[in-house]
Amino acid sequence: MMTNKFMYKIIGTDGKEYGPVTADQLRHWIAENRANAQTLVQAAGSNEWKPLGTLADFSTAMPPAPAAPPPPPGLKTPGVYRKTSGLATGGLVCGIFSVVCCCGFPLGILGIFLSIAALSQIKRHPDLYEGHVAAITGLVLSIVGLFVTLIAVLGQLITEHAPFHWHPGRFGP
Repeated sequence: MMTNKFMYKIIGTDGKEYGPVTADQLRHWIAENRANAQTLVQAAGSNEWKPLGTLADFSTAMPPAPAAPPPPPGLKTPGVYRKTSGLATGGLVCGIFSVVCCCGFPLGILGIFLSIAALSQIKRHPDLYEGHVAAITGLVLSIVGLFVTLIAVLGQLITEHAPFHWHPGRFGP
């Protein structure tokens, strides 16, 4: 015959009272995840309900607390900040000015080199640098600026070697 010392009642997740059950039966329920550290328990002969995790008899039966889930991909870890690559910013600025100012030969070429260097830097150290979009944009704008300048120079050369030149107020070759 069992003594009341090892008998318990619990309140289930449905709010209903179950028991009395033995300590061994309660350990079995813990193993089956039917009871956990927050389950309210009343020892036989007591009027007080306590969380099961506060009873020393069941502390070894409790499964270890689950580890915190890892942060979702792309979410920055607190305290770790990546900085935008200065090379990417330089490549973007050179690309913008090479298109706007039509000076692709010095700035377009420089923008291409800076953007490629930035992409390499970001690829080698993704934990330290960001700015992939800026580097790509700078690369594209630098190439466009280079072609715009090339077309402008070719257009100038073609019109200077044409057999007829138009000068305001003057007719003829």
